[in-house]
Amino acid sequence: MARGTDLRSLLASSGAVAAGAKRVFDEERPLSDPLGPAVGSAFPSGHTATWKALVAGVVLLSSTCGRKALIVVLGAVLGLAIGASRVYLGAHYPEDVLAGAALGVACVGALSLIWNRASMRAGRGGSRCRSSPGR
Repeated sequence: MARGTDLRSLLASSGAVAAGAKRVFDEERPLSDPLGPAVGSAFPSGHTATWKALVAGVVLLSSTCGRKALIVVLGAVLGLAIGASRVYLGAHYPEDVLAGAALGVACVGALSLIWNRASMRAGRGGSRCRSSPGR
């Protein structure tokens, strides 16, 4: 599969699972929202789930270990900002954001296991990290 297809699959699965979880849990949102009322269920945070799935997917698809470390650091900082903004704006409780982050990473982990098994069956192993170019 192409890398773009992999990322689209990760984001679509994360979004679908978050939307399904919202329907199952149907949690009320906080009452204060300075930008106007948010619609839908609060639990889990779809913004956070999608962001974490994107970051984890890019890390998995990155070819060098140095690049992976940079993506993890930047992704964590921006992920904290996204989660904090969702709580600050009153769209979510902190546990909604934490659950969204866990859900996004879990979706990537599940799809990664599926892809790795399919790759092994097809005889395409592959290393987890290659050395950086020019080293």
